[in-house]
Amino acid sequence: MRTEFKPITFDSGLSGLNLLVTGAVHGNETCGPVAIHRIIDEFNRKALVPERGSVTFIPVCNPIAYDAGKRHVGGDLNRDLAPVRNPQTELDHIRNALCAELRKCDVLLDLHSLFCSQLPFVYVGPYDTIEREFARSLGVRHFIEGWEDAHKQSNYTDASVTRAVGTTEYARDHGAVGVTLECGNHTDPNAPIIGVNAIIGALNHFHLVQNFLPEHEKILEKSIISDHEIQCARMDRVYYQLVDGKMHHSNRQNFDRIARGDIVAVNDDGSDIRAERDGFIIMPDPRMTKAPPAGEKPEEWFYTAVESRLFHII
Repeated sequence: MRTEFKPITFDSGLSGLNLLVTGAVHGNETCGPVAIHRIIDEFNRKALVPERGSVTFIPVCNPIAYDAGKRHVGGDLNRDLAPVRNPQTELDHIRNALCAELRKCDVLLDLHSLFCSQLPFVYVGPYDTIEREFARSLGVRHFIEGWEDAHKQSNYTDASVTRAVGTTEYARDHGAVGVTLECGNHTDPNAPIIGVNAIIGALNHFHLVQNFLPEHEKILEKSIISDHEIQCARMDRVYYQLVDGKMHHSNRQNFDRIARGDIVAVNDDGSDIRAERDGFIIMPDPRMTKAPPAGEKPEEWFYTAVESRLFHII
């Protein structure tokens, strides 16, 4: 049976926020659908009961890519997201349906996973206190801001790549609060648990359900994070692989510290790519060694970031 783009809503019938939880915007990131289906099951069996507002789940936002087991097919919904006036393809119709749901929500939690790291973290916007407090409720301790700004400072100038408008950016542009949670590695069996815990945290934070069960209360107790536990970085640049090369240290991990002048990657001609300032390497992908074939757009190779005090602003 073919996977569908299928929003599922649980409505309290009372006024309140609409929380939208999305998964598989990238088709090979399966932790989101697993986590979302677990929570849907809890609503169906009344282990979770709406108290106010509503919550909408889309377990699989990109069924084409999900069925193919690929990150994306025919276009990346999380890089240049906008409605299509005259939809011609199935992906165009999916894009329009996703944008319509994003325009309706007040709060967005978008669940993802990644290749390079077991470490879960949240992408946040830079200035919204409500968004920061929402991000803190999700039970993770690492945060990244500045994703859009990093793309503006990339080493690749194609506007269709560096525009960097995905689900959260589109939702924010239409008045919502939105964060993206990277639940960890694609294959980590703990990644869906991170997603489940985050959804429980979001439901609690916005007071959308009543009378949590003891197992939910345990999740919420563990999700409390103090300021000194928080590690936040601000992305300052994204590097695309424009020529053949490799990471200088293939064992570098997400959030590893780097110093100004450190060699981060080496091109095949022997030239170095060095860190421009002290900070972190973010999402390094050692699998990438070859530039894309002529006519194809390059993929993100790694990001650099600096220390951020975003969560310590009073």
